[in-house]
Amino acid sequence: MRSTHKYSSSNRLGPGAHASGFTLIEILVSLIVLAVGFLGMAALQSSSMQGTAGTYFRTQADMLANDLSERIRANRTGSEASAYTYAGGGAPEATCGNADSCDSATMAAADISEWSDWVENSLPSGDAIVTELGQNFWAIQVMWDERRNGATGTNCDPSDEADLACLILNVQVREADPNRSF
Repeated sequence: MRSTHKYSSSNRLGPGAHASGFTLIEILVSLIVLAVGFLGMAALQSSSMQGTAGTYFRTQADMLANDLSERIRANRTGSEASAYTYAGGGAPEATCGNADSCDSATMAAADISEWSDWVENSLPSGDAIVTELGQNFWAIQVMWDERRNGATGTNCDPSDEADLACLILNVQVREADPNRSF
């Protein structure tokens, strides 16, 4: 049995009428929503890349600071003579020839020279300062331009755009214990 209900032409489609698709306004709104979505994804990707680079630089700075701390610990005589003090800005070239001509002060100068080159080449605008805090206590400060905005300040203030990012490692060089085997 067929329904005898008739459709009103004012508010419903008739029995043979079909929907004709999107209107122009609906297409434009869809394109705008899609464009905003793509821009959001691009911003998220950019933010992710910056975070990854920042983490990489911090890891490099940590490895560099630990490298120098091990060099200082390996040269206790140079540490006791304050030979590892470094004010930054590039160390003068120093090398140790053979074991007979390389005393602890020359070894410290060679360590600082090689290490400061690594800092400069591993980090953007990389620089460092090594300060003796007391007998056999050292502060190793590694600095770099994390934002890549040409920063040059050495105050390590993260809220100041002109300051370099910093990692500071405090190191104590202990006397050798003759009762320990390591």
